[in-house]
Amino acid sequence: MEISTTQTTNYTAIVGVIVLILNHFKINIGSDEIMTLIGGAMAIGGVLTNFWHRYQKGDITFAGVRK
Repeated sequence: MEISTTQTTNYTAIVGVIVLILNHFKINIGSDEIMTLIGGAMAIGGVLTNFWHRYQKGDITFAGVRK
């Protein structure tokens, strides 16, 4: 999966903001861990989105079995 430069800079900005907010509340989490969390959430979200679109298309059941 190739991500555009614009989206990459958006993700970087989001990580920076999250780190600043967490530091304000004295929660010390490194930006690497936050990037890993965001990456994992995006991967799970992508799989769920793909599943949902296939289900709406009507070629699989809710359990993921082909009709």
